[in-house]
Amino acid sequence: MVVNRKRVERLMRQHSIQGRRLKRRHRTTIPDPTSQAVPDLLRRNFTASDLNRAWVGDITYLPVAGGKFLYL
Repeated sequence: MVVNRKRVERLMRQHSIQGRRLKRRHRTTIPDPTSQAVPDLLRRNFTASDLNRAWVGDITYLPVAGGKFLYL
């Protein structure tokens, strides 16, 4: 069955259904425009020829209760 946007809008209105509104993303880090860029020593190649040749990490913000973020 093919339906168009108007039919979906009408059926949602008749059944009091509302679309889910996504939360706005929070900008947690604002880079300093005057800072020097960090060189990419691995050139985005994350494979290593031997153990302990290359170490990489990730900085993450986790959403917690109350709409706040926890820095990890």
